[in-house]
Formats: sequence, C-alpha cells, structure tokens
Amino acid sequence: MRRSELDPKLLPLVQTLFAAARQVLAIGVTATLPSHEVTVVEDVDSALALGGAFDAGLWRLGSDTAQARAGLTSLRNALVPGAPLFLIADKRAPALDQLRAVLARGPLPRARLETLCEAALLAGLSAPRVHDVSPRWLLVSVELPSKHTSLDAFFEQPRGQPSR
Repeated sequence: MRRSELDPKLLPLVQTLFAAARQVLAIGVTATLPSHEVTVVEDVDSALALGGAFDAGLWRLGSDTAQARAGLTSLRNALVPGAPLFLIADKRAPALDQLRAVLARGPLPRARLETLCEAALLAGLSAPRVHDVSPRWLLVSVELPSKHTSLDAFFEQPRGQPSR
C-alpha cells in the first residue's frame, strides 16, 4: 500500500487523543504531530520488526482484509498496554469493508456504524468510538487492554502474550 499524508481535518482529533503519547507508530500514513516522535512504516510486519513499545498507533487500512485481521492481533505486540489506536478507513470500498473485517468476525450492516464499536469491544479492545469527521475518511479510535484479565480467554490473544 502506498503511504499517504494524514488528512488535515483529522489532525486535531488525533492530537487530542494522543495528548499523553510521546512515541507514535504510523502505519501506511505519514503524520506530523508536534511534540510527538512519529515512526512511519508501510505495514504491520514492518512495525513488528522495529521491536518497540509505542505509546500510540495510527493505522491506515488498505485493501487486504485477511492481512488486516491478523495485523490487529499482532499489533498489540508493538504498542504498550492501554495505548490508543486509530484505525483509518477510506469511506469508499474496499477500505471500509476492511475496517469491518478487522473488527468483526462476520459481515456488519453498512448503515449502522455503531456496530463497529460493538465489534471492537468483542475483539477485546476498549473505549471504541467512531469519528465521522471527514467526507472521505472514517476513524475508529480504540484502546488496547491495559492488562490481561481472565476475560481474555474468551477473546483472540496475540502471539507471544498468553492469557494469565
């Protein structure tokens, strides 16, 4: 996927939700965030190869839904527990379909964006919000779990982080 610059309409929202973060991982998108150290990579595999623990993540989804679903699980190894993560999808298919595929196990009704929040909770993420602030882009903000709990046994676990 070719990298693109973060839409300026999304910047204030990203800056607000990343206020406490210092090291931001940007996947598939370049972003200039004042007072943040931003590391830009092409894909999740490249992010994992860095071997770092980033305070926040920004991920522009492409068109490969299978890769994205696996990427969300793997991405938990690159971000610190409790880190905010923005998933950015183009409102035009297939990127919006990929957002649905990343968060949900099955198809979601196109007309109900709140189902993306429900799907994020069922994927073991917390504080999901859908931000429809741009004519072209749809953002879903989530937070990674702050720690492992007994409920993790009911959700997908990332490789290398077994349930306790």
